[in-house]
Amino acid sequence: MLCPLLLAPSGQQKTYSLKFPLNLVSTYRTLGGLHVGAAIFRRKAVSSPAATVACALGGPIPATAEPVSPRETQDCAGPIFSTTGPNAELYGAKDGYPLPDITEARRQGDPWEPRYRVGAFTHIDRIYPTRFIERAVTPWKFKCSRAEVYYNFQGSKFSPLDYMSRNPVTGLLIAKDDQIIFERYQYARTDQDRFVSQSMVKSITGLLIGIAISEGAIKSVDDIPETYVPGFMGTEYGRTPIRDLLHMSSGVDFGETRDGGRDLNRLWNGMGIAFPEWKMGTVKSIVQFNQRIAPSGTRFYYASVEADVLGMVLQSAVNKSASDYLREKVWEPIRRGSGCQLVD
Repeated sequence: MLCPLLLAPSGQQKTYSLKFPLNLVSTYRTLGGLHVGAAIFRRKAVSSPAATVACALGGPIPATAEPVSPRETQDCAGPIFSTTGPNAELYGAKDGYPLPDITEARRQGDPWEPRYRVGAFTHIDRIYPTRFIERAVTPWKFKCSRAEVYYNFQGSKFSPLDYMSRNPVTGLLIAKDDQIIFERYQYARTDQDRFVSQSMVKSITGLLIGIAISEGAIKSVDDIPETYVPGFMGTEYGRTPIRDLLHMSSGVDFGETRDGGRDLNRLWNGMGIAFPEWKMGTVKSIVQFNQRIAPSGTRFYYASVEADVLGMVLQSAVNKSASDYLREKVWEPIRRGSGCQLVD
């Protein structure tokens, strides 16, 4: 998992302190859940031509990719690889970090048994249908350098290695400007694996909404979804301003974790992501949730479905898929490598 960090210079040496969000240490310490719409990114393609990867079901692939050769200079941050990690046996080390049975994995949803999480979270495109996002013509090549990196927690000073030695993190990369200053992988993962972005993709969705507004495809954050998506007409999500969806403050009743993720599973299954035969359509799956329990914009309540509403608004407003719009407006301009996006 990738973590949002703020880097603060400390003196004149190459020393950086990490300013973690307040809940970072507790939030990111487990190999946790996958959310609808997650993107899957592979970092190494930014510095070398990426091999063609079929982001669809079928055809065997190795459990892990081969690591690339270390960078030429010794004055570099890595990458460094390890075949183990905290509680490695719990996460499937004995069996080579296996993938779950695809049929059972789709039926069960997420999270799976711990022993499947390392394998599954780096091979989501082997379990669910995805759309391939092409690499930029000339991917960006990051520089790298050595630096002392640390963070303070409960009055003590720790390094990223301290953090990784205690927490089941598959990979951690820290960059400042265009310099990679720390890069390490655990559980036999490498910089050739694809990692699930989890709900960081919600921020990307917000970015794309902003771009669509700047280009006039969406008039304003005060617009409502039913203006763009006829299927939302007359529904609670349909009359919730885009601004409140961006803030996850729609006031519509959707329980992210209620009853073992019941609502999330209803949404997931209705979209047909797990089994196409269950599909009712994305919009119909969303409008199953049509009871307002608070006025729009009055309370924050985390709900993945609100990013899905925004995704449908975006797709309708720009008349292309979110992944195509991402590639055109963000992926290629910043010269990224290849990636995949889950599709319904």
